[in-house]
Amino acid sequence: MTDLYRVSVTELVQFSCRSGDLPTGLQVSSGPTASEGQKAHRKLQKRRPKGVETEVAVTQTLAGLQISGRIDVVYPGQLPPIIEEIKSTHVSVDKLDHGQQQLHWSQAKVYGYCYAMQYDLEQVAIQVVWYNTLEDTEHSAQQIMSRAELATFAEQVVRRYLDWMRLLDAHREKARHTARELRFPYGEFRPGQRRMAESVYRVIRDGGNLLAEAPTGTGKTMSVLFPAVKAIGANKIDKILYLTAKRTTRELAQIAIQKMVDQGLVLTYVILQAKKNTCFCLREDKSSEPAPFQLGDPAPSLDESACAYCKGFFDRLPEAREALLKAGHLTQEVIERYARDFQLCPFELALQMLHWVDIAVCDYNYVYDPLVRLAYFDESRERMVALVDESHNLPDRARSMYSGALSSRLPAATTGFSRKDLLGRRVQALARVLRRSRSDEDASEVVLAEPDNTVYNACQRVTEVISEFSEKGGRLTPEGLEWLKTLYRYLKIHELFAPSHRTIWTRQDRHTEVELFCCDATRWLQVLNEKIHAKVFFSATLSPPAFYSHRLGAMSDGAMTDDCPPHWPKWLALDATFPAENQGVFVLPFIDLRWHARARFESRIVQLIDILRTSKAGHYLVFFPSYGFMNQIHALWQQYRPDIPVVVQTTDSKDTEREAFLAHFSAGHPPTLGFAIIGGVFAEGVDFEGDRLSGAMILGVGLPQFNLRQSLLKAEFEQQGLPGFDYAYRYPAMTRVLQTAGRVIRSETDRGVVVLVDSRFNHAEYRTRFPNHWQPELCAQESAFANALAAFWRGS
Repeated sequence: MTDLYRVSVTELVQFSCRSGDLPTGLQVSSGPTASEGQKAHRKLQKRRPKGVETEVAVTQTLAGLQISGRIDVVYPGQLPPIIEEIKSTHVSVDKLDHGQQQLHWSQAKVYGYCYAMQYDLEQVAIQVVWYNTLEDTEHSAQQIMSRAELATFAEQVVRRYLDWMRLLDAHREKARHTARELRFPYGEFRPGQRRMAESVYRVIRDGGNLLAEAPTGTGKTMSVLFPAVKAIGANKIDKILYLTAKRTTRELAQIAIQKMVDQGLVLTYVILQAKKNTCFCLREDKSSEPAPFQLGDPAPSLDESACAYCKGFFDRLPEAREALLKAGHLTQEVIERYARDFQLCPFELALQMLHWVDIAVCDYNYVYDPLVRLAYFDESRERMVALVDESHNLPDRARSMYSGALSSRLPAATTGFSRKDLLGRRVQALARVLRRSRSDEDASEVVLAEPDNTVYNACQRVTEVISEFSEKGGRLTPEGLEWLKTLYRYLKIHELFAPSHRTIWTRQDRHTEVELFCCDATRWLQVLNEKIHAKVFFSATLSPPAFYSHRLGAMSDGAMTDDCPPHWPKWLALDATFPAENQGVFVLPFIDLRWHARARFESRIVQLIDILRTSKAGHYLVFFPSYGFMNQIHALWQQYRPDIPVVVQTTDSKDTEREAFLAHFSAGHPPTLGFAIIGGVFAEGVDFEGDRLSGAMILGVGLPQFNLRQSLLKAEFEQQGLPGFDYAYRYPAMTRVLQTAGRVIRSETDRGVVVLVDSRFNHAEYRTRFPNHWQPELCAQESAFANALAAFWRGS
């Protein structure tokens, strides 16, 4: 057990004193941002008279808890001294939620206790100032309290916190003990698995970054989770963050954790899902969604319109939190069961538990997205390791997180507002600003190095009236709320606009779009990575390491300075776990699939597909660089072999359609031919083990389309002194190709073929990117290809 706990005043009050409702809908988006709040504090502190003190540090220890923080303003010359807490809002005080007001008072009282004890004062004046940033007005209220009254209040607050922390500590001691005793769940390590686990443990012990490239069949998930759990047992870290990009990898992480639990590990974990898949109101309880508010409708009160699972959320949270800690294994099903029992929003309940569990499995965006990132990761003192699965996906995901766009083509949910409604008028004014901007340009696309302040100001004017709209009972449909999220992302990215951003104006018909396009998110990844004790980036495709070290923000663990030489991360590359002869790799250089030449080879491609399909009965997938090319070949195939049906990937396929597609590739299903997209949903994160996939044909080297945005990426990397074409085109393309090829061999006993169709695969700049375990065979024509396939399958 810990002898002395430490906590900030803000953390203590948030835990012990929060009550009332969970903000919903417009309530969430109508308050000041963190940066607005900071500006408001500085503004009011400058207004205060001479002789006051600002950002006054206080520290007190009570019952084994050290409390520390900084008081916004202290008036030491007043009798009694005044302790002032500043809170910024977009609404008048009488419109603030009662629970929120009480939270503000609680924070001021704890500060008052610390100050009174630190300076041996019999009484102090507690003052809360609510500053309306939109109207530049202050409203203050004051209570004079004795040291004894403040001590009584502080003791109650501290007791609630310490009761929970001691309960948590008892669990963590048991978790550490069972982690120390844990043996590798599968008995024997696979080839390379022990080496990977040891490397992961060392980087957790020492801190820093590890890039680990481990081929299919290594058992990557357990190779990173097992040593991380052992590090908890050795008290090297407090929490494991398992970050994923896809549902399938979340499920694999959950299976691996549960496997260790089945071996006796006593450990808590939570699996975070997207809000749309978790929130009761957004799923089956459609009837509880309020209708859009139109001017002239009776304005429903907050009580009538708030989701039942959000009403009184913080009043019921403490009991639920204790029950979930005892439950321990917080899958979506468990979270939902307890959420219904305690009448709490399941999505927010899972987020609350992330603070207290040993392992959190969640999407990248909870750590890296500037609008989604949880404040907990900035405030927590816990030593964490981030295990970043399928890390090759993070650089492009991060670029999208740091980009934002707005269009003058507004969704119907927004344009439906009456022009008598101030919010509706502001939204329409924003649309007009967008339509008129760059209207004198002849080009359909214009690129600028700076953001447009006129658009930003118009966006700000929209946000200024959201609170008023909400106060009047105004509602938006889910589509309208999504549009508001787009607006807030644009505002945030405008504030973060950096030299690696470009502003892209696009005109089409009568509408205009402005995009703040991020060419390279490395600087933000680097800053956020440095807040985490240890990071393990792992994937089957992280070569070349210099490329991914840069793109993942893993180059330095020190302060970011221009004159600081890069600190390279640790690098691990494992050999394949299966015999090389189990996989046939065939390169067909007699087909030119460059865009201007591919039409001449379409009929020969159809013949090659048939040669592959008939070489051995089984399931085969043909991967295309685009939907357009895939549809052309599919049409030719239907003419050439109308007797052989094909399952074809569709754009934006839903989960049910994906499952139906994959069902054709199950054991025991008749031989299937499928068409899919390189780097798409069936090319990554899908496990075609055993006879589920006999071979994959990859048509083309997978280069991204040559367009304005890719050209901007290339130019950005060249400006940094990096090989622009490689970074923007070739390396990402080969990653997609290798990920796609990795669907074929999933275990040591699998056999299958990978067919690379494109003359460029025989060029040195692509062949040097082939994995070491590949033994590619060059086939000069169709007959040589057919013979090579026959020879490979005879070897079975």
